[in-house]
Amino acid sequence: RVLISLCILHLFLQASSSPASSTSSKDFVNVNVKRTIDLTTHIARHTVSITATYSGERPGGAYQVAIARNLAENLALIRAQDGNELPLVVSVAGSDEPTHAIYDIKIPSVTKGAEIKLQLTLAFTRVMAPLPAQISQHDVQLVKYLDNHYFFSPYTTLNQRTELRLPSAALESYSEEPPTYLRGDVIEYGPYADLGPLAASPLAVHFEHHAPFVAARRSFKTVDVSHWGGGRIEVEEVVEAEHTGAKLKGAFSRLEFHKGGPSSSPAAVRSLP
Repeated sequence: RVLISLCILHLFLQASSSPASSTSSKDFVNVNVKRTIDLTTHIARHTVSITATYSGERPGGAYQVAIARNLAENLALIRAQDGNELPLVVSVAGSDEPTHAIYDIKIPSVTKGAEIKLQLTLAFTRVMAPLPAQISQHDVQLVKYLDNHYFFSPYTTLNQRTELRLPSAALESYSEEPPTYLRGDVIEYGPYADLGPLAASPLAVHFEHHAPFVAARRSFKTVDVSHWGGGRIEVEEVVEAEHTGAKLKGAFSRLEFHKGGPSSSPAAVRSLP
């Protein structure tokens, strides 16, 4: 009885230490990836179109998405759709990798050689850092964004390209990973071919951004329902918001603020998005 109990315990520990998903870095091959990074607002939005083939020996039911830690800590939304624009279930894979987080996208069971099409939507907050951190009332707000020239994936990628959209063509600097093309307010990276799993090349772009970087610190909602009849309901909502972009350096002039202009009071919120 003791021996049987020990064997059962050993099997349980093996099962509990196994990863949640049986998909490995060799189970899929990204045939083509088209990624768009939209930085026109204070929220970085990624849209990724993926065509992949399954190469595993056993039927698979999950496609994994890797997100670098510097972005994963500020992930606000991750959504997936199949080729027919039907929503797919996304869950945390429980990875404790120091460099990245892993998410599982549940897909219908596929066999070796099958092709799948996926559409990913991701949104990140607080990933555009003001540089400089403080500016005067007449200065232009500049921000810096860091990412990867490549689509960060646990799978081999045969072909990929990235389009990075800026709020304007006013650009201080940007990194290059040939082939790189600058066309007005759009930077195109790629195409890149035959990239291995978790391939990385640091991307950095420093640019003007006039949008208010508004974040809600706290939100309060009070609902008052009358118990005296008449169906009276009063709702009050209070939001404490702050500008998380460049801080104002020096004194604030209300006169200059009311004069307007794109470079007037960039650290003050003129209107909510």
